[in-house]
Amino acid sequence: YYNGADGNLHQQASIEDGMTLRDYFAAKAMMALMSHEEIVTRMRDASKVKDVALDAYTVADAMLAERAK
Repeated sequence: YYNGADGNLHQQASIEDGMTLRDYFAAKAMMALMSHEEIVTRMRDASKVKDVALDAYTVADAMLAERAK
């Protein structure tokens, strides 16, 4: 289980290698974020890397919420 961006507790769905569906969605979101130069520039600042990761998981949480509808 994990706390989603909506503040609710959600069950994690696992896929083959133990990665959760949330992790998979976050990885895809991270790839999309990294295609933007301003995000790549932001990641050069070590203190901002966590923010970009949180952004990716926020997108993943939104995807899971939409999927659950």
